[in-house]
Amino acid sequence: MLAISLLVALLAVLQVGVVPQWDASVEADHAAQLQDDMVGLHGGVIAVSTQGGDTTAPITLGTRYPSSGLLLRPPPLAGSVSTSSGELAIDNVAAPTSPETDAFLEDGRTYETTQLRYQIDYREYNAPETRYEHGSVIEQHDDAAIRRAGNVVDGRTIRLVTLSGSVDRNGVERVSQPIAAESVSTQRRTVTGRNGEDIQLTLSTAFGQADWEEWLNDEPHASVADHDGESVTLELDGSQQYQLRLARVHLGEDPPEQSAAYVAVRGDRQVSLDEPAVVRTLDQFGNPVADAEVEVEQNGETTTRQSDSEGELRVRSSSATTITVTVPETGASTAVIVGDGVDADTTRPRIEHAASSVDSVTFNTSGGTTPQSQASISYALTDDDAGLDRLRIRLLDGEEVVTATTHTFDSEPDAEGRWRTPWINEPLEDYTVELRVVDTAGAHRTCTLPADGEGCA
Repeated sequence: MLAISLLVALLAVLQVGVVPQWDASVEADHAAQLQDDMVGLHGGVIAVSTQGGDTTAPITLGTRYPSSGLLLRPPPLAGSVSTSSGELAIDNVAAPTSPETDAFLEDGRTYETTQLRYQIDYREYNAPETRYEHGSVIEQHDDAAIRRAGNVVDGRTIRLVTLSGSVDRNGVERVSQPIAAESVSTQRRTVTGRNGEDIQLTLSTAFGQADWEEWLNDEPHASVADHDGESVTLELDGSQQYQLRLARVHLGEDPPEQSAAYVAVRGDRQVSLDEPAVVRTLDQFGNPVADAEVEVEQNGETTTRQSDSEGELRVRSSSATTITVTVPETGASTAVIVGDGVDADTTRPRIEHAASSVDSVTFNTSGGTTPQSQASISYALTDDDAGLDRLRIRLLDGEEVVTATTHTFDSEPDAEGRWRTPWINEPLEDYTVELRVVDTAGAHRTCTLPADGEGCA
């Protein structure tokens, strides 16, 4: 009888003092697994946003407590993952290397997105709530929000991946969440502040201003400008250049198809007779749209054409003309000039003056010193025959376009102007400047000079 009493007493001690610790250990292990699952889901989202295709991400919704003989263990514990609607907006942004993308971004863009939330009510372990918001895995603890993976701004990279689809799952088992590409960001886009103003990113968020300030603490060019309780506004130094990735990923199977929002020329905007020019059909994120229908106006006739599987369309003409490509649904268009490359100086626009000078400064940062340089390019143009149409200025590092701009004219016979590049984080002594002027007849002239020099090569 005494032995039975001692056993009962021991079981009672274990049940009250030890089993809760075992339960807490099981729950801590599940919390760690869930964290790995959410980081894995983030990796899947980023992968399909840049490579296309689809994948799945496992999510361990709940946990089970092992049996302990005569000791009582809790029943299986269910967790849930669900989505809610969100929004992000980008304003005051310019795309100097693409006039069409620059025009598309001129008034800012707003995108709907989806945010993911995981919840579980552990019995013993004090677990954080986990969210996936604007490409970041974030744990909300009692006293702090910790970002485990992903970020919106990383130095001079801006990554905005929006999500679509709805998720509402509850249970104990390990499930697979389908992830599919909807708009694939195949390349980065160079952007800077429009008219020197700071770029603004406005993001719906479940986290406070202090959290965002902590996450941006090591970002030299980004800061929190405002927080209204439901969204945060980040400001990025508008004098800097950034690499922007915009994409959309679907949480589920069979993602919706994106339609063409605008068109942009890839490569030369003026080509010789019978030389093909490439026009890309792009969605609202600036990414290629395959098999998109566009209207092509050429020599007074309009035909309907379709882009290929890469979202590209090739146009050409055997006579001098302007080919206009338009997205019927949006009215957005671009033009390609087909000319015969006339060599006679009397019929070509002239670059009477071209000069470029470089300003350099050095900033002291926590990581050391950072050199920055800016080129200032001045020009004088004439065309007494057809009148000036446009001037493209590009800053080149070898063959790579570092930044560019386009100045347009209204058939004026002459024009003068100046353009300052954004600040570049390195010296410019080996860089070159290219000026390409085109008149209203399609004739053109190109001038190349050192970034710190004058006269045409």
